[in-house]
Amino acid sequence: MSVSRVWLRGTIFSRASNLIRSNAVKFEHRPLWFDVYSRFPPLEEPLANRPVDQTPVLDILYEEDLVRAEADRNGGRSGKIFDLMGTSKT
Repeated sequence: MSVSRVWLRGTIFSRASNLIRSNAVKFEHRPLWFDVYSRFPPLEEPLANRPVDQTPVLDILYEEDLVRAEADRNGGRSGKIFDLMGTSKT
């Protein structure tokens, strides 16, 4: 059984605008992002066949991630209550 790949041909914006233009979706019921995308379109069209950017993703590790990992290692039963915001007076 073959599958249609028509969805690869356009962007979600082009599909949404075509639905609005054909009155399949009323203009009042357009998606929230539609006006923003119309006013500020991306520099590159977000097509499925566009080459993938190979920039490495940096690992970001926050202090609370270590605290959460310690709690997970103990099965969530560390016996301590962690104040991650530092608002505790004790």
